[in-house]
Amino acid sequence: MNSKEENDVRNREKIIFWEYIVHADSLNFFDTINNSGGNELYKIEMHLIGEIVEFLNNNLKNIIKDEIQRNPKAKALKLNEHKIEIGENRFAWLMIDGNYIYNEKNELLKIDGIIQNITTFKKNYDEISQKGNFLKNLIEIVKDPIFYKDNKGIYKFCNQAYCSSLGLDVNDIIGHDVYDVFQPVLAEIFNKADISLTINKKEQAFESKIPYSDGLLHDVIISKVLDTDEFGNAIGILGYLKDITEQKYNMKQAEKREMIKELFLDINQNVGKDIENTKIFDVLLKGLINIFDDANYGSVLEVVENKILKSISSVGYASDSISNFEIELKDSFIYRLSKGNLTESKILRNICDIDDYLSPEYATTSDGKIAQTTMYIPVEIDQDTNWFICLDSFDNNGFNEFDLTIADYVKMQVPILHHIFELNKERLMRSRYDDLTGLMNRRYFNVLLQDRMEIAKRNNSECVLMIADLDGLKKINDLYGHHIGDEYIKEFAYRSKYFFRASDIFSRIGGDEFSGVFLTLNKKELIAKITEFQKQFENEAIIIDNIEFYGGFSFGIAILNDDSNGIDELLRIADERMYVNKKARKNFRFQ
Repeated sequence: MNSKEENDVRNREKIIFWEYIVHADSLNFFDTINNSGGNELYKIEMHLIGEIVEFLNNNLKNIIKDEIQRNPKAKALKLNEHKIEIGENRFAWLMIDGNYIYNEKNELLKIDGIIQNITTFKKNYDEISQKGNFLKNLIEIVKDPIFYKDNKGIYKFCNQAYCSSLGLDVNDIIGHDVYDVFQPVLAEIFNKADISLTINKKEQAFESKIPYSDGLLHDVIISKVLDTDEFGNAIGILGYLKDITEQKYNMKQAEKREMIKELFLDINQNVGKDIENTKIFDVLLKGLINIFDDANYGSVLEVVENKILKSISSVGYASDSISNFEIELKDSFIYRLSKGNLTESKILRNICDIDDYLSPEYATTSDGKIAQTTMYIPVEIDQDTNWFICLDSFDNNGFNEFDLTIADYVKMQVPILHHIFELNKERLMRSRYDDLTGLMNRRYFNVLLQDRMEIAKRNNSECVLMIADLDGLKKINDLYGHHIGDEYIKEFAYRSKYFFRASDIFSRIGGDEFSGVFLTLNKKELIAKITEFQKQFENEAIIIDNIEFYGGFSFGIAILNDDSNGIDELLRIADERMYVNKKARKNFRFQ
């Protein structure tokens, strides 16, 4: 007989069917063994069953009748395990179960039952029990949780680490199944995994979240192997838990930090391209909302002069008026709820209940929701808190300690971003603006001139180009030195900044030469404005190092379309008209 046939015989001998007919007081047995084997092993198995049946014939009827008398209305007969002697120093273990069958009058007709020979299982279990102390000591050396269950899913032993991790006493585990130890949903998952392991007999390893004794859900890898007898029959399951909570925490933290690094790198690249058109905090705020899982919307508040808190950036709010939001820092919800501790990132909950958190027009989002939780990140520059990055959540349980660790990383990185921003700003200022006056230089002026001309064409407005030249600069340099001449140039630039609009372009294109570009719907008014500035500059004394003199400038203009469509031609025409204006004027004097 080959091994497969041996297993078939052994499996079949484990089940005996029986029925007890109540009115006849008769007990009958049935088995499924095919009587065609004829070899020695087969005869031994038949002999074993014969001895079992002989014992049952002599004893089971009385056991059943006693059980019926003790519990006449029962639905099932459960006699559990029985140890019987089947020969000299030979024993068998039986698991006996039965179902009561009643007629329409609720009279007991018979009992159908099953007898399972569990001798092999008990033999293996006894061997395990004999080695119990050794296994227990061995398992206790392992600091990770370990457990062993029999083939019915009953815990037979576990180490102290398993008890400690679940916060249970060993008596709460041993002798119980997963439904006694875990919540129903989790128990169902584990039970299905045990069934799958028993069927497939392949080692399992899967990830799950288990509530530990600290009240938190821990990320755990559960590894299980099937324990079998010499015939390959399942007799138990050995399991091992590996807590990977900290590992996953560190991995998630590294992932979030990498996302922040990429965000800051992207911002740095944008800053390098065009500092004037890049709203640093808008890009930063949108990026952080995507990185923090609980963040829905947010804002950036700046601490301005006189300790006023002012909104400078926002994402997701319904009203544009949030851009006008201002409040004294000491009266803000951040200051009051943090008790003045403005240097640490914090999570503030139930903020919608704060009377002066933000008025509804500020706090309400575009879809009508109101923030419940905010996490603010203070940003310090030179030991002063300059900004608060506020991330808002609709969930009152939004954000946690993990988010605070990432927030602290953001807090450290933003000053670096600001430093890079300032360096780029200084670099661009030097490349685009004149060091002496702070006005645009010739190169940047040429770039914006083309842009303004395109705008004028689209808006059908007039574009006026002006060339101006200071009067008497050479004479001042010769008499008083170039430092006085430089102060003269700076004074002219200073006054021009307050005379022209911020949207106008006014630049220094040479030593004493200046140029301006003006978009206007009325060129006559513009010419009148320039002439007014010319007269005002002539009539107000300039005092430098106790030297008083009066300055002046000459100018010429050229108008797009009226004079030319080309930049070079417009510059030439404006320059010629400036010299005509200079010759016609003799207004420079000093004393």
